[in-house]
Amino acid sequence: MRLTPQTVEIFLRGERIAAHQRASGNHRHTTVAEHMPSSHRLYADCLEAAATRAFEIGTLSYGSVRSILDNKLDRQAAHTRPVNGAPILHPNIRGPRYYH
Repeated sequence: MRLTPQTVEIFLRGERIAAHQRASGNHRHTTVAEHMPSSHRLYADCLEAAATRAFEIGTLSYGSVRSILDNKLDRQAAHTRPVNGAPILHPNIRGPRYYH
């Protein structure tokens, strides 16, 4: 491994196999997706989907995200509740006919 103030390089038997720019600041890190094993990349995509779903349904805790992952709910779209009430009428709102 070679570390410079700007770069991290990884060598195997004298051949550079990976390099990427260092993050600035103390105790910060960066991740290059291409350098991750495929199983880690898949899990990162699942985690992102679970966090998005948790945000959409308003459950912003570790336990909620873990439950979403455990129950494979990250693979399903969140059900949104229909909005009840009168439509909003305003001159700046064009409606669906404007776009057809």
